[in-house]
Amino acid sequence: DFAVALGKARQFEQAQSQLEAALRADAKFSAAHELLANLLMAKNQTAAALTHYRAWVALFASRLDDRLRPLATRRAATTP
Repeated sequence: DFAVALGKARQFEQAQSQLEAALRADAKFSAAHELLANLLMAKNQTAAALTHYRAWVALFASRLDDRLRPLATRRAATTP
């Protein structure tokens, strides 16, 4: 939330530092990857942004897979 507030205040360098610190603490913090990617795109740092967009998508897909797996298992169990 602090990084978002910094971004809204157009304090991009501080926002970037906060997001990078959050990712050092938890590399699976998907929202931080998304926010950092958006910030980097705004700074025209496309290659670095893509790294974080890819991480965000991978984490999102993993969580979605975890949520759908029980449904698929139940369906397979009920299918003749």
